[in-house]
Amino acid sequence: MEPFRNTILCGEAAEVLRTLPQNIVDCVVTSPPYFRQRDYEGSDRQVGLETSPAEYVARLVAVFREVRRVIKPSGTLWLVIGDKYDNGELLGMPWRVVLAMKDDGWRLRGDCIWHKPNAMPSSAKTRPTVDHEYIFFFTAGQDYYYDADSIREPHLTFSENSKMRGGRRHFFQRGSTPEASRTAATPTCTTAAGTRHFIP
Repeated sequence: MEPFRNTILCGEAAEVLRTLPQNIVDCVVTSPPYFRQRDYEGSDRQVGLETSPAEYVARLVAVFREVRRVIKPSGTLWLVIGDKYDNGELLGMPWRVVLAMKDDGWRLRGDCIWHKPNAMPSSAKTRPTVDHEYIFFFTAGQDYYYDADSIREPHLTFSENSKMRGGRRHFFQRGSTPEASRTAATPTCTTAAGTRHFIP
């Protein structure tokens, strides 16, 4: 690994990866060009300009096969990838890529939603605005490094910092208070024919 430390390698991804020895990388974080989203110009070999979804998926699988070769058995891969509409139909590109990578030997450990609160409004009137992308968590092997404590957030519910009056007895109680992530202006429970219901 030492010859490549603090080094920027430029070139076509699969070709450059083939020049690296195996089992030298701890973690890969990448967001390859999305299918048919933009032309970065300068090369007709760039990823993303393939003529079909199947060709795009095959291209990425080939690149990530080389990634799996150079990554350590304890290593991880984080893949950010977006989708594409074609003739008004969502192509499902993230999951096409992910399922093909699983078939090729990767282990899918999780998927995260990258929510974009200030996403560009869509002019489409027949579907919701797309305000998220996927982050997929892969490993090459069964035993891998993952530090859950480094990303852990404090749990507020049932703690002294919770805004839910009544602690664990909060649920289904009249006058209970929702957490900050929910609207405080909405009643949290009501009664009808002796049955209490939460109102989302």
